[in-house]
Amino acid sequence: MITSQEIEQFLREFKYKSGFYGVSIDTERAKNLQTMADLELSGKHIIKILNGIKITDYSSGPTEDVIGTGPPLWVFGCEVKGHEVYIKITMGNLSDNTVCVSFHKSERPMNYPYKT
Repeated sequence: MITSQEIEQFLREFKYKSGFYGVSIDTERAKNLQTMADLELSGKHIIKILNGIKITDYSSGPTEDVIGTGPPLWVFGCEVKGHEVYIKITMGNLSDNTVCVSFHKSERPMNYPYKT
């Protein structure tokens, strides 16, 4: 099992890189767009939420990118306007922005191994 220190290190690096290069939010995925519309969230709102992610929001990962071309994917979840939101993020390519692959209402209950 991944340690809280490893999660903390990933989050620290993700937030640092996001601040430097920015975050790319996958808005080509219909469920991401639908959640943004339903919850009245802009890209700036999502970035603020991503910057607020904590160890206790960790759900799973890192897992290999299914396409196999990018860095590992990490899954987090948090409550946004009364809805559990599934968030999948990655560091992105070396000299490029971080990526929010998924940001949508959770389709099933999520597991949070570090939430007490």
